[in-house]
Amino acid sequence: MTMLIDDHVESLRALQHEATVLARQLATASASGGDAFTGADDTGTVEATISADGGLQQVRIAQSWHSTLGDSGLGSALVAALTSAATARLTAWTQGFTQPVSPDPPASAVAEVASADVGDPASPQSALALRDLLDLLDQVDEQTPAAIAAAQAAAGEQMSAANVARTVRVTATAGVITSADFDRDWVRSADPARIAEAIIEAVQAAQLLTAQQKQDRLDSVPAVARLLRVTDSPKTLWHEIGLIR
Repeated sequence: MTMLIDDHVESLRALQHEATVLARQLATASASGGDAFTGADDTGTVEATISADGGLQQVRIAQSWHSTLGDSGLGSALVAALTSAATARLTAWTQGFTQPVSPDPPASAVAEVASADVGDPASPQSALALRDLLDLLDQVDEQTPAAIAAAQAAAGEQMSAANVARTVRVTATAGVITSADFDRDWVRSADPARIAEAIIEAVQAAQLLTAQQKQDRLDSVPAVARLLRVTDSPKTLWHEIGLIR
């Protein structure tokens, strides 16, 4: 029994080391591209800036937008600008992810674990905790088809949201803005800065709805949700299996 526990502990330690290296790669990728990414439509009339996590930060609309885009062109120009910004973000992230990183754990992870008391992975309590974790992995394996089905269902769902005044409505598919519609009378008379503010409000509302939908899907597969919580950080995982107290 002790040898079996030791084997699992060593495997988990190796897995934690690999996860730490991956976390460093992800951190490098996130930091290398910058904090914001800007894209524009083909005419340069609409510009959109998104943050590193994909949230819409700023929209700029040229004063001459109506003469350039016409009554119905603003929505498609906005989608094009958002797509361009998202592409720039993805390109920077991909380039950053391919950069070499040190296999040593980050100082923050070392400090986090060092601040805790060392546990005894061979203790009965740790053995039970490890057994529970292995059972959880079995549950995740059983629930994977349901998780995949939920993800596939969510991928094709459309989510619509509007600003408070309901002068701008956007539609998102799988979290990506695919269309935008405007109250015609309002958009013709509104200042471009005011239109931009309303767009941001509508897009942020759609992003909140998408995030809630994602959480609801995750909650429908409880084993996966718990596994994500357990593996949220090295300290959480190590505490869960008794390597630290």
